[in-house]
Amino acid sequence: MRRFFRRGFYLLELVVLVGIISFLALVSVPRLGFIKSAMVRAEMDKLYSTFLYAQQLSIVENKQKTLTFDTQKNVYHFEGKTYPLPHKITFGVLPRVLGSPSNPNKVLKRGVSYAHKSVEFYPSGIVKPGMACLVDLSENYMCCISSSVAQVSYIRRYEYKGSWRQI
Repeated sequence: MRRFFRRGFYLLELVVLVGIISFLALVSVPRLGFIKSAMVRAEMDKLYSTFLYAQQLSIVENKQKTLTFDTQKNVYHFEGKTYPLPHKITFGVLPRVLGSPSNPNKVLKRGVSYAHKSVEFYPSGIVKPGMACLVDLSENYMCCISSSVAQVSYIRRYEYKGSWRQI
């Protein structure tokens, strides 16, 4: 009879353990959504760093530099190097989002608005105006980088979570 209680006790432990694991899985799954936004944000930071480097390099070398986007292959090119986007991130926009971030009055249609999908960096420090946006494939989060029309070119990063916010 002692053996019967021993088996029952182990079965009870197993049921409690499965219950605890199920509860933890249920609670943690919705909280993992931040990973997608963190991936997009990290890739935007990488693109932003490339923009700043290109701007400074064009000033130092006193030469025009060009960064080009290939939206079909989800890569961008600069100085003979190709920078691929992670497979869950693409150039694009969320549906029905108004932009540009500084003047949101038209629905965004393209992930890259730079003419000929290339950004020109001039020796004067001026950057050709336009915008490039990155989204995750489930289209829950979007970040954009923009350069404005001005005597001094500012390269800015924005995120969209129902409204635009500069980051």
